[in-house]
Amino acid sequence: MIRSSAIAFCTFITLAGCVEDQGVAGTDYDNRISTLTILCNSHYPFTQDCSNWVGAKRKLEIEGFRVNVAATGDGQTILVMDPDGIARKTVNVFGALNKEQNKASNNSFEAVQKVLLRNGVRINRVLPLTSMGSIDGYILELSKEGYSYLKPYTVK
Repeated sequence: MIRSSAIAFCTFITLAGCVEDQGVAGTDYDNRISTLTILCNSHYPFTQDCSNWVGAKRKLEIEGFRVNVAATGDGQTILVMDPDGIARKTVNVFGALNKEQNKASNNSFEAVQKVLLRNGVRINRVLPLTSMGSIDGYILELSKEGYSYLKPYTVK
């Protein structure tokens, strides 16, 4: 009985990870990255404000939205994450059912996007970070250095 329940649970979680939730427009779903595999040097060399334990660790507040960010050394690739993403996952282990996570990640992206566009920085590519059917954040490939425009929004 326990074994069959465990198999059913694992099957659900596996299938839930395949659910494509609503991300921001232009997201490159064909090249999505599992949040579980992202490390500071695994896909991009995030050398600014990155931790292998929590991902993006610079805390920003932009127009009332909190967001965590990290960047490559040249500031042209930015990791954007919902600062409460881990807590949301802990509270709701069935992340595929958690639309709140996607909304928070999308709000984080949109706040960052506004700052970048205001400063003449285009987003060339958006890669989603996903796990258990939820969007946990995004990797943004930019037209030029953009990280310095985000730093003034840093909060403690």
